[in-house]
Amino acid sequence: MWIKSMNTTNNLEFQNKNLEFQDKNLEFPSSNLEFPSSNLEFQDKNLEFPAKLELSEQIAKKLLRLKKPPKELFFKGDTSLLSHPIVAIVGSRKCSKYTQNLILNLSATLKKHGVVVISGGAIGADIFAHEGALPRTIGVFANSLDMIYPAQNEGIIKQIYKRGLALSEFATSHAPRSYDFLARNRIVVGLSDAVVIAQADIKSGSMSSANYAKSAKIPLFGLPQRKGESNGTNMLIAKGDMKLLDDFESFALSFGGELFVNLSEQKSSKDDEILEFLSVNNDFNAAYARFGDKLFEYEIEGLVAIDGAFVRVL
Repeated sequence: MWIKSMNTTNNLEFQNKNLEFQDKNLEFPSSNLEFPSSNLEFQDKNLEFPAKLELSEQIAKKLLRLKKPPKELFFKGDTSLLSHPIVAIVGSRKCSKYTQNLILNLSATLKKHGVVVISGGAIGADIFAHEGALPRTIGVFANSLDMIYPAQNEGIIKQIYKRGLALSEFATSHAPRSYDFLARNRIVVGLSDAVVIAQADIKSGSMSSANYAKSAKIPLFGLPQRKGESNGTNMLIAKGDMKLLDDFESFALSFGGELFVNLSEQKSSKDDEILEFLSVNNDFNAAYARFGDKLFEYEIEGLVAIDGAFVRVL
């Protein structure tokens, strides 16, 4: 049951115009920031407007780990997702195909074990994290929830609004400004039990998320990357600030979440040997060894998605 924390939320102060970042020396080149443009889409006026989120004591306590916690949050979707273990997956807007496949596999594995994936809804790593975890995903947006940004992610964002949970500091009619994206990052981190930096350059918004996590003493993890492709994550791992994450099953199990069963997937896999197999084993080589080219027929029919070395039930 959701309750308002009288002793915490009333004392939270946050002014966007005076936003202070934790690492004042960190530079962010403009090419790595997201800027609002005409790439905004207002939704049908008949859709419900966002509602104000009543913070539970647990969530208010999480957010108080931040130096500048949000004064209030607005939402669309399923607020019960906030009561489960939450892992943030963030990274580059220009992540490699290799990283994309890792993110899809990691988020799907977390979902399977009852863990909720949170990210920022941006192009690249964020949207793959949401896609792999739907419907167990939380999107934190730099715009108000009566609009879609960025428009390229419209399909997944609408699914988050409808089936997952969307959060924003802004009630209505707020187009994102450059510093809103960094402010959004701190909320993504603050709600998390662990943060995964999938791929990041040394000077990037994802590195600000890493700084927020370190300051709040939230565990940091990084995906294995090739030399020169993710210098930010490689540097953090080399310095011992971040742990290498290469065993997704063990990582998901460490949160102690209950096994999640998607009712739509359960219905579609009933009496289907291939879908039933993939619901517990998403390794492409193992599936292909057993079912051969039938996997590609399922992909064409829209029943599964083949992401490199992994296969996901859609």
